[in-house]
Amino acid sequence: MERGLQAPPEILAKEIILEDFMSYEYARVPIKPGLNVITGPNGSGKSSILVGISVALGQTYTERSKKLADLIRRGAEAARVSIVFDNSPKNGRRPIPFSGADDFIISRYIKSDGSYWFEAGRREVSKLELSSILGRFGINPNDSLIIMHQSMIENFTSLSPQEVLKLFEDAIGLSPLRQSLIEARKRLEEIKGPSAEEIEGSKRNLSYWNALHEKYLKKLELRKRLNEIDGELAWLRLQETRQALESYKTRLSEIEEEINENLNKISEIEKNLNKIRADAGARGANPVNLIERAIDLAFEDGKRTEIIRQLKESGYETKSRVSKLSSELESLLPEVSKWPEPAKLRGEGEINREKLEVQALLQSLSDVDEGTEESYSRVNSQLEDLLKKAREVEENRKAVMDEISYREKLWINNVKSLVEEVSQGYKEVLSNVGGSGYLKLTGVSEGSNPDEAGLELYAGFRGTNAVKLNPFTHSGGERSVTIMAFLISLQQHVLSPIRAVDEFDVHMDPSNKEAISRVLMSELSKKKNVEYIYITPGPLPPLPGDVHVLLVQKIEGKSSIMEAD
Repeated sequence: MERGLQAPPEILAKEIILEDFMSYEYARVPIKPGLNVITGPNGSGKSSILVGISVALGQTYTERSKKLADLIRRGAEAARVSIVFDNSPKNGRRPIPFSGADDFIISRYIKSDGSYWFEAGRREVSKLELSSILGRFGINPNDSLIIMHQSMIENFTSLSPQEVLKLFEDAIGLSPLRQSLIEARKRLEEIKGPSAEEIEGSKRNLSYWNALHEKYLKKLELRKRLNEIDGELAWLRLQETRQALESYKTRLSEIEEEINENLNKISEIEKNLNKIRADAGARGANPVNLIERAIDLAFEDGKRTEIIRQLKESGYETKSRVSKLSSELESLLPEVSKWPEPAKLRGEGEINREKLEVQALLQSLSDVDEGTEESYSRVNSQLEDLLKKAREVEENRKAVMDEISYREKLWINNVKSLVEEVSQGYKEVLSNVGGSGYLKLTGVSEGSNPDEAGLELYAGFRGTNAVKLNPFTHSGGERSVTIMAFLISLQQHVLSPIRAVDEFDVHMDPSNKEAISRVLMSELSKKKNVEYIYITPGPLPPLPGDVHVLLVQKIEGKSSIMEAD
């Protein structure tokens, strides 16, 4: 069946070496592929072999002691437990490629002061590194469905459905699927983006600054219009100055013409006076007429002279005005160059009325300061950043949710399929001992929390309906039979190449013990690419011919191992 996971490479143990460990001074326990039965009297040291395997593999819990130092043989200062794995090439490759030796040995050293360390391939390694090496081969020493101590049957009954399912997944290699799903869900929780409240608050803030910004833009527009009005006034002054200058220049020309005209008339008068003087000495001249004419001419001369004086004074003033207006015109030219010349100039009154209106409107916007533009831009940029981040977060969340959906379906499909397969074997084993039952998954559905998923064992005996396994309904023997039926049915799917069970039958009556032992032996002897270690005080049921039997005995406080013929 497709599990979505690559099967681990195969590796088998060749022997377990116990040195000053518990009741063993020195022992080499040979292990062969298939079923290995370790038997001997109670107290001979059978279970110590399983404890040694657990210790060497780095199991956190040890059955016989809470202190590692208590596992050292009495009188010794240190102990060592080793497992020798077969690392010879298979199909041209070694199971552990970084080691060139045919034997790959892992060891755990224990000292009386409580300190310990691990070695793997003849070099010291950390417990984490050792777990990584073992994990390559599907070996999880803390999975009680792989290394089953004497108290395992009792402890199993107290496990929650969630704990049972996790042990089940560890044993058959589905834990990475569950873990990857949990990690994906955790990543989803860690994807944090702006909340709807943050975005809504930012929008409200922008709305406030947007209203101020519109006022600010209106203020800029009014300032621009006021500047245009000032330009129009400047062009109006320039035009008026030009017109005044032209008027004064014209007047100056007129004055000069009048002065010349009067000078000509005075010259005429002088000629007439000279003539009168000449005529006064002539014979027959009338003195009275001449005097009267001379008086009239003299009056006219004085009048003209006064006119010329007045004209000259006016000319001086006009010249001064022309000079002043010319200077003013020169000063106005650079100023009006700031603005384009209007196509048509309005009257000064109309321009000033508009200027007053614009100034009044600007005064009404005096509360809008120059920082409005910067604040509006900052708030607008903040909102854009929030919206961009929200889009990115949503895209990331969708990608992770798609990944969660894929991993969730993969996990659910695999766990349901495998539980169904194991449940079928479980029913068959129970039927062989006169019982009935089934396995039930709980809390396994799309969108549910994987940590709440569980596996429940249902069993019934002597014709009763199958009910959930519990210490109140089922006797100790029934619980033992039920759990062993589950473990036996599970064996065909376990990844670990090493599996062990210790004295599961302590609470069973003879008939159940014989029936379960027969089924156990039959199932465990089917596969040759794994190693089963079955520890029992006996008596043994009929064994297949290829079962490897080891006898344990204790003489004068020291345990020893021998292979049965």
